[in-house]
Amino acid sequence: MKEVLYRSALAVAIVTALGSGNVQAQDTDGPAVQLDQVSVTAQRREQQIQKTPLSLSVISGPELDRMQVARVDDVKFTTPNIIIEQNTGTSSGAKIIMRGVGADESMFTNDPAVALYIDDVYIARQNGAMFDLYDVERIEVLRGPQGTLYGRNATGGAIRYISKKPTGEDKLAADFSVGNLGRLDGRVMFATRIGETLDVSAALLSRNRDGIMRDLTGNRDVNDQDVLAGRLALATTWGEASYATLSIDRLRERSTPAWGSPVGIDGNDNVFPKLGSFYKTNTDAVGLSDMDQFGIALTSETDFGAFSWRNILHHRTMDHHFYMDVDGTNAMRYHLEQDQSQKQQGYEAQFTSQHDGPFNWVAGVFAFQESNDQPTRSDIFARGTTTFYVEQDTTAYAAYAQGSYDFNDRLYIDAFYRITS
Repeated sequence: MKEVLYRSALAVAIVTALGSGNVQAQDTDGPAVQLDQVSVTAQRREQQIQKTPLSLSVISGPELDRMQVARVDDVKFTTPNIIIEQNTGTSSGAKIIMRGVGADESMFTNDPAVALYIDDVYIARQNGAMFDLYDVERIEVLRGPQGTLYGRNATGGAIRYISKKPTGEDKLAADFSVGNLGRLDGRVMFATRIGETLDVSAALLSRNRDGIMRDLTGNRDVNDQDVLAGRLALATTWGEASYATLSIDRLRERSTPAWGSPVGIDGNDNVFPKLGSFYKTNTDAVGLSDMDQFGIALTSETDFGAFSWRNILHHRTMDHHFYMDVDGTNAMRYHLEQDQSQKQQGYEAQFTSQHDGPFNWVAGVFAFQESNDQPTRSDIFARGTTTFYVEQDTTAYAAYAQGSYDFNDRLYIDAFYRITS
């Protein structure tokens, strides 16, 4: 019992913010209750969430801070019908299961069933998808198949991570968290305007924690965290109706693999730790889990009055090298090594209606290219041979359209079509 209490996360947060703030007025005769109007873009156009015909959950930036949602897997505590956990053995992979649909697989040959989007950029692999949540405007969780507008492997649903856009407002904000197990986290965000039209924002994140499990063989703590990430965004307008944003992000992680605790099952089907505690393990491997990610995305939007034209162009790279002990013993029974190098680039054009009539539509084209190299070695009772999965390329193209006609406030009809090659 004492060890369980010791291992539980205990932290104290210190928050500092400099810049403009919002003041909320209140009637002196008594508090007034007013429901907020929440706008979402789950159907590629701005709508009130109450009028969006989807099974949808939205978590805004202030709610994320209030509920201490710091990483993608924390979203499961705020949203029903979803499981988000680390991939087996990895510190930065995310297995996402929505309504029972999903998989736990770090090989690039297995596409995720729940699509993850960062500012409309599709994240193709589970490895590296355990993003830290900072500088976020909101998160939208779309449950159920999203085959038309998010057709690139979204059979289970989609999660949209929407970051804050530069607005020209001068702002400096920082928060820090300290706690037991050597926890020291920090986030800093800065925003300003340069000249007359260039808006700039920058954010930095550092997340560090000592290991939460004890490796009895190596006499060390494992399952630690060591993450450093940053994001830079530049936004500008030109003409009377065009707006563009350039976003650059970088992540470096040097955490250890997610070692597991060896367990057994007694005659009553109860799970028990073989080493006397769920916070103890044995391993004869040093372990490795190095992750480096880089991404750049250029988004532009032009308002033509009756419709808008939006372009998303991106390039991302990921290098992930890990070596882990899967058997949980101090003998070589099953070890796994993967050294993945992934690159992806894509372009998407979206055309969205903007009139106030009963009929609204969205149409677009999508192009995506991905390349993977992933040498893999399985050590089963002895060092195995390396299988070289190299130059595995994927190319996908799609065109889609969706229209909706509202007969009244309660009756509408949707029609949609997508073709993929």
